[in-house]
Amino acid sequence: MPLARSRTHSLSRDHRNSNFIITGSIDGHVKFWKKKTEGVEFAKHFRAHLDAITSMSVNYNGTLLATSSRDKTIKVFDVTNFDMINIIPLEYVPSSCAWIHVKESPKQTLAWYLSFVIDRDRS
Repeated sequence: MPLARSRTHSLSRDHRNSNFIITGSIDGHVKFWKKKTEGVEFAKHFRAHLDAITSMSVNYNGTLLATSSRDKTIKVFDVTNFDMINIIPLEYVPSSCAWIHVKESPKQTLAWYLSFVIDRDRS
């Protein structure tokens, strides 16, 4: 099954150590796809967020995915089992999220970022 080609599928991650492609969309959907010899096969769909996904980040070994959204949440997924394993509610819209780790260390930290835009015309 080919990946959807539309403006709503705006983000994708293909981790070099995994057999999966993950897409995220401006309507809050996350989809997991299995890589095949020729093409990809649909694996799982989540209506993960109530608003646009602003960022997606896969950890260093491809086992965890984090998504941030305009709905003021970050969701964490177990890539291997196609499960949503954590929801982090925020009081603001995160601009992005990223996994932080030290080489060869089992410890990982999820970080998120908030950017402010100053509208000079409204002052």
